[in-house]
Amino acid sequence: MISYCIIIPSYNENKNLISLIKYLLRETKSSYNSLEAIYVVACNENVSDESFIKLTEEFSNNKKIFILEEKFREGKAKAINKALALSKAEIAFVHSADAFAESGFIDNFLKTFESDRRIGGITLRCTPILINKKLPEIISAHLWLLLNSTLEELDKKGEVTQLGNDVYAFKKGIIEKLPDNVINEDAYIALQILEKGFIIKYLKDSCSYILAAKTINDIIKQRERIILGHRLNYKITKRHINSIKLLIFISPFKALRIIRNYISNNFPLSIFIFLFITVLESISTITGYIKFILGEDFLKWRIAYTTKEIHKYIPSD
Repeated sequence: MISYCIIIPSYNENKNLISLIKYLLRETKSSYNSLEAIYVVACNENVSDESFIKLTEEFSNNKKIFILEEKFREGKAKAINKALALSKAEIAFVHSADAFAESGFIDNFLKTFESDRRIGGITLRCTPILINKKLPEIISAHLWLLLNSTLEELDKKGEVTQLGNDVYAFKKGIIEKLPDNVINEDAYIALQILEKGFIIKYLKDSCSYILAAKTINDIIKQRERIILGHRLNYKITKRHINSIKLLIFISPFKALRIIRNYISNNFPLSIFIFLFITVLESISTITGYIKFILGEDFLKWRIAYTTKEIHKYIPSD
């Protein structure tokens, strides 16, 4: 079996990390010999040292867990680079600290890589967890449902151009280091995979779980970062990902098919929520560009704090 590592960049998320690492260790049992290491890059800015000490003590006897501490936030790309520089594995998983994937995802990813040498990256379906089931959470969830519909349609003809959904993996030989100024590192890696002649596979039968944003403000924070991140990636690579917004212009019939599938699969609520999504996307685009012009540093994007308590929902022993 091919060797792999798991990289977990985090920002003030030591509670999540303890639960997540324990879960991942259970998930790696069937492929433990092929696991090079779990690299945790933990930024602990303005938090007590006690939580980090507890984290390190919890896994001090496991030689496959490397915990690298950052005292100051330098951005996600730099955090991932620190792990990439240490790893010699063939496959690198990148796993958000505020998410978890359903059991069996590691084996599914590795088997998929082994099934086709053309595959350079793999992403999966994302399902938000709704706690209060109020309007902001529903809108947040439907943004992911629309993305899932987009990826499923594009995967039919091998046209997936993005990674993400909080858990993804790629062949490490394709890219050894990210530019420090990248915001959407997952999209940048995806564009590099395509540039080098590989394809990206979407696994709709594997699923990651995150917490849906509980406020409109948190949704806008997330969308601003993503929108400006795609803009920066285009400046660097001169390539776009096939987002639903781009498909409306370059392949309108495909975009309409994706929207139709999303609406029919989530009818009737999807009709109303799609209108909210359209309005919020427009607002996020305008506010994001205004903040960019005013000099906001999106490498250290504003945190959507209502999505950060995933440790309460990660399956235990």
